[in-house]
Amino acid sequence: MKKIIILLAASAVLLTFSACSEDDFTSKFVDPSKVTVAPTDKLFTGVLEKAGEFLRIGYGRFMLHDQGVGKLSQAWGVRPDDELYNDGLYMYSAWGWYTSTVTQYKQLKIAYETGGDETMKVYELCGRAVMYQAMLQALDEFGKLPYTDVGGFFETGEVWNDVHLEDTESLYELILDDLDKINDELPSMTMPISSMNDWLNDGNMDKWRVYVNSLRLRAAIRLTGAEDYTNPDNTLAGKAKTVVTTMLGNPGKYPVVSSTADQISVKWHGSGNGWWNTITGFDNYGQWHSRNTASNARILRLDLDGDSLYNPEFDDPRLPLLYDAVQDGRNKGKYVGINLRHNLSDIAADVSGANDGGVKQYSFVNERSFRDNRKMDSYVITPSEIAFYKAEAILRFGVGGDAKAEFVRGVRESVNMYAKINAESDAADPSASRSPAVEMSYWTDAKVTEFAERIWDNQPNKLKAVYEQFWLHCGIFNSTETWNVLRRTGYPEGLYYPYVSGYNCPVLPQRFIVPNDEYQRSPETLPNEANNGQYTRGQSYWEVLFWAREIVGDTAPK
Repeated sequence: MKKIIILLAASAVLLTFSACSEDDFTSKFVDPSKVTVAPTDKLFTGVLEKAGEFLRIGYGRFMLHDQGVGKLSQAWGVRPDDELYNDGLYMYSAWGWYTSTVTQYKQLKIAYETGGDETMKVYELCGRAVMYQAMLQALDEFGKLPYTDVGGFFETGEVWNDVHLEDTESLYELILDDLDKINDELPSMTMPISSMNDWLNDGNMDKWRVYVNSLRLRAAIRLTGAEDYTNPDNTLAGKAKTVVTTMLGNPGKYPVVSSTADQISVKWHGSGNGWWNTITGFDNYGQWHSRNTASNARILRLDLDGDSLYNPEFDDPRLPLLYDAVQDGRNKGKYVGINLRHNLSDIAADVSGANDGGVKQYSFVNERSFRDNRKMDSYVITPSEIAFYKAEAILRFGVGGDAKAEFVRGVRESVNMYAKINAESDAADPSASRSPAVEMSYWTDAKVTEFAERIWDNQPNKLKAVYEQFWLHCGIFNSTETWNVLRRTGYPEGLYYPYVSGYNCPVLPQRFIVPNDEYQRSPETLPNEANNGQYTRGQSYWEVLFWAREIVGDTAPK
């Protein structure tokens, strides 16, 4: 990579000596000229910080990256114009998040290996696991990644080294194998991680094992492909299936997220320290309404009686928790998402409210829950995700257990999570630009269970039920997973990819390409993937990943 990838820490310190002696100063601060070993525990925290965009949701990820990804899986509403296929730079964010995380991890690794303090090994193990989460998501989005050359300066001292893309399958296999080794080693660690250095799992070693194994299960499920589709190039499918069955068959050795108590999330730590503060407090709520529109595909799968109104006896309890009803105009009180089959000019008028006195005629992501909520945790791996994986494994691989019970648990945990987010929000009283708290007294555990069982019993294709509920669950806080499940399984079905701005795109874009600035730094070794700013058919955007399938949208006329 023709650039120096060196993290420079610059600090400006203003010293006031009026009440401090030299001894006071030297007792509190280390002379940097005498530091020979980097502090492994602090470098571990640095890995968390660099991987922070994968672990906690701020403005850049929520408002830009996740919506850029989510529009491809239609987890977010988007107009049928060139924005639908535009490869805005925010979609490339995960590349930089990943390379920064790897670079920081390699510094941690070298510090541990040269420091000679075996008690610090736990930091290297957990830092490596976090790096693998960054690698997994970046692999899922780009399909190809560098690894060996990233941060190579710290390992070899070489600066002028061009970056090479690794064999993709080998990186996925590295994740599967090395997370297994980390899980084996963690129980023997003599010193746990300090909670002061660990804002992800608060130094809880049991949760670190849960995190490592849940992440490995996520990777393995991805690599198994789908029930009705076998790609001969997917040489890891068999191994991944063995990983899934082995892990779920031995929960004592391979603990995974099983409840809210052991879910992996970045906790809210009090007023002024919430990890979501950077997306809250929009003074101009028009910015929220211009970006955070509901998609018709989502509304159709939440408004189960199809009347655009919320009726607890029929509809999904998450409908009002995820979206606001239209406030006024001809759609007042209704839940309406952007339908890509509709005329662009009509959609534009409803987005602006031009035909209804300026009142926008679409539903938006619930403002109490997500716009003005400074108390929300950031969810990394939830019990719903793991429950749906278990249900799939029981149905596909014969893993012991009750698929229906796991499905019901997944739906119930999802409802409870979104209900908690809404109920515990610290948003002020409702106004014209903010939604009220959702009344959930109807939804007892028995009612939520009855609702989930009804979905299961009424759907003859049980895998379809699992995949669609997974897509619904992840849509707000992890759009990459909605894209993953769609590309892997083909569900949800019937999504429409319209002809817009002269581009005929009936096929779901499969991956992002190497960012142009990265290519410019290493033109000899990186592929010159035609990047003209649009998803045009035939370019490498449609290079189907070995674990995925080509997804052809519904091409029926409007």
